[in-house]
Amino acid sequence: MDKLEEARELIADPKHWCTFVRASDSSGWRVEPRSKLATKYCALGALDAVRALASDYAELRHQARMMFGMDVAAVNDAPSLGHDAVLMVFDRVIRKRRRHERTLGRLEAAFTKASASSSGAVFREPEKAPDTVPEEWTEKVDA
Repeated sequence: MDKLEEARELIADPKHWCTFVRASDSSGWRVEPRSKLATKYCALGALDAVRALASDYAELRHQARMMFGMDVAAVNDAPSLGHDAVLMVFDRVIRKRRRHERTLGRLEAAFTKASASSSGAVFREPEKAPDTVPEEWTEKVDA
């Protein structure tokens, strides 16, 4: 499971999701997302909690802008959008990644098959031109 999937799992249940702070404890107090006391997370707090990569944040932010015209933090905190919208953003990015991984797998398989069928070389060198040219290809010139 990748970091985006782990983060999504943390907030899948609305009881473990929050707004306006990255994370909170069971009493509703703000805590750091990586704190053992954290029980609720916003979208970005969930990424912090699982130690996601910068590229994970970037993909999530980009997808939120594409879907809703605003950053994922704004989607998370918008009363008109909220939890379902946040999960939709996560799901879209996760689906895109899986599709990309399948495509890469197919390309790798095709490359491996091509390599095996051509004795290890995908691209063959053209055959060497003959040193002599057939007589019918030459033009006879009277001297």
